[in-house]
Amino acid sequence: MWFYFLNFIKRFFKTNKVGNETKDLIRDLEKDKSSISCLIEPWLDKNENSNDSQKNKKKKHKEIIDIGNFINSYDTSLKIENPLDESPDVILSKGKSNIGVELMDLIILENEKQKEGDLKKILNRIEVELNNKREQNLNGLYEVGLYNEKVSLKNDIKKAIREEIINSIHNKEQVTEYVNITKVCPHSSINLYISSPIHSGSLKRETVEKKIEKKEGKLSSYSNKGLEQIWLVLVLNSSQNSSSYSFFESNISTIPYKSNFDRIFIFDFFERKTIELKVTPYAPSSKPH
Repeated sequence: MWFYFLNFIKRFFKTNKVGNETKDLIRDLEKDKSSISCLIEPWLDKNENSNDSQKNKKKKHKEIIDIGNFINSYDTSLKIENPLDESPDVILSKGKSNIGVELMDLIILENEKQKEGDLKKILNRIEVELNNKREQNLNGLYEVGLYNEKVSLKNDIKKAIREEIINSIHNKEQVTEYVNITKVCPHSSINLYISSPIHSGSLKRETVEKKIEKKEGKLSSYSNKGLEQIWLVLVLNSSQNSSSYSFFESNISTIPYKSNFDRIFIFDFFERKTIELKVTPYAPSSKPH
């Protein structure tokens, strides 16, 4: 799974580690990869072989990867019991206790979300088209970035971007107007990913509060699930423009949130950091509806 490779690239260039420190970082990442793979691969296979829709399979695929990485970062004694249902997203166990987990992406730059989705659709369709042709000499991991991050992705520009990417994969000397494409390394197939963002936003307490409130209404439906605790994990995936942040408001982690989740976490996927937020339960008469 090549997201481990992307994780290494991001951490390497952020830390600028060299020599023995780089070797230590690679060793740590290999250890992470092995432990996470053992944890999630059986569930990824079950998800792929299920009769669910492709849309739901894709959603569950991401959730399984997110929860596996969260466990590896936060507490490796946690076990995945069921990540394939929807209420809650995942059930974990620790000892004899069952824990329900709701997962939610922590989106910072909302206006970038649609653009990300459009670009990913373009990349996914190109992958399918080119891999079906089985031109193995083109195989590789390719990084795709926009020259102008603010460009509006109208239909004619989407079409031009698609053509530029395909032509660039076939011809390294291709001159492009909208995208820069780089072959990062060899791979068993053609894989495309969006490069890291040039710009980033501030992670504000208000953003976190809105995400918690959005999930709060689901708690009442879990009362008969036999769960000892319900957790909320807000996933910050800083490989995407909509989740990249340059500033983290200090009151996010110092002032308690009103919530009936037993525990709430912010998990930074690429930094491998987990922050537990302070929680104060609602009084029975003041629960949100």
